[in-house]
Amino acid sequence: MSSDHTYQGKILLIEDESDINIIARTALKAKGYDVKWTFNGYEGIEVATNNDIDLILLDVSMPDENGYEVLNKLKIAPETKNIPVVFFSALVQKNEIDKGLKLGALGYIQKPFDPETLPHIIDVYLQGPNGSDISEESSNSDQYKSLVSDYLKGMSEKLIMYETMIVQKAFDDIEMFGHRLAGSGATYGFSEISSLGSDLEKSAKEKDLEAIKILYIDFFDLINKLSDNR
Repeated sequence: MSSDHTYQGKILLIEDESDINIIARTALKAKGYDVKWTFNGYEGIEVATNNDIDLILLDVSMPDENGYEVLNKLKIAPETKNIPVVFFSALVQKNEIDKGLKLGALGYIQKPFDPETLPHIIDVYLQGPNGSDISEESSNSDQYKSLVSDYLKGMSEKLIMYETMIVQKAFDDIEMFGHRLAGSGATYGFSEISSLGSDLEKSAKEKDLEAIKILYIDFFDLINKLSDNR
């Protein structure tokens, strides 16, 4: 890892998907950022209110309160209205971006993201386009390999969650589960997991239980395949 450039700043990460939360904050901490994090907007607003935060990295798609609702509350409150907010989202259609910018967001970072360049992008947002060389080389492969290994180890637990949701016919939960798989799979470099997550999200929206059951089998086989290859 390059150690001749130390980033400074306190970042608040508000991201409900634990796998993405972990790799994002690990990437930022590796470059010297002081990172606070929460898994929902309610806690995020509290942390932002009670701490000296330089920038908030805010997920858009969250249960309970989405990112737009959280941003609106942040911009209303005197304690947080001046904190720059960057959305962290797979929703990067023009209408989504325009909506966020009108609410006061500084910009968007698209998911999936590259963990090694994420700190440089944040540095640019904090310091302006001349504050950092975004092409600066970084290498933290051992740490990321460990995170990838932990991610795959957690797949068996996710399979159990998936099975439980099928039994309960919890289509909304399955849809969110698929959405998270699509995002985390892409971020961790597993296109097959990401593709399966997207298919699952679509099937859940359509309440297609048979397709969801077939995808369960595909997910089971995929986990075994990935485990055998490591």
